[in-house]
Formats: sequence, structure tokens, C-alpha cells
Amino acid sequence: MDAVLDNGTQQLVYELLKLVMGLVGLVTTYYVNKWLNTNATAKKYELDKIITEKAVEDAVVYAEKKGMEYGLKGIKKKELSLKYLDDVNPELISKYGDKLDVIIDRKVAERLAKI
Repeated sequence: MDAVLDNGTQQLVYELLKLVMGLVGLVTTYYVNKWLNTNATAKKYELDKIITEKAVEDAVVYAEKKGMEYGLKGIKKKELSLKYLDDVNPELISKYGDKLDVIIDRKVAERLAKI
């Protein structure tokens, strides 16, 4: 009789252990998947930010060079850099819209601080 109870108890413990391990695996899988999705989104955002920063920097450099050539100042240079961005990467203009003016101003300030 003791052998039957031991077998039954062992089976019950085994089934409970299997259930707990399954739940742990499920929870772990959920959080790993969530972390991977967040990490991929962060990398995509970072890459997008780098591309935008480089395009704006190129536009500011272009406007500076053309501004010196034609004797342009201030607002005309900004318009020239916006035209450059519209020619090179029109998606930025549609994506950022009016925010692009602020981004260009910030990039110009960064360049002036380096000089």
C-alpha cells in the first residue's frame, strides 16, 4: 500500500513541477519577446535619428558653402538647406514638417559652438 501512495505522491509532485516549469517558461518567453521587440524598436529609432542628423548636417554644410558663394545670410541659408533636404530626402520634410526648422537651428548652433 505504501508503494501505491508513494507512486501517486510522486506522480502528483511530478505533475505540479511540470506545471510550474511550464508557467516559468511561458513567463520567461513573454518577457524575452517583449525585450527583443523593445530593443528592435530602439535600434530602429536610433538608426532613424542618425540618418536624420546626418542629412540635416549635410544640408547645413551645403547652405553654408552656397551662402558664402552667393553672399546669403540667415533666413536665405535656412531656405537653401530646406530646399537641399527636399531634393535629397523629401521624406524628412513630410515626416518632420515644421519641426525641421528647429532641427536645422539646433544643428547650426552646434556648428557655431564647434568653431
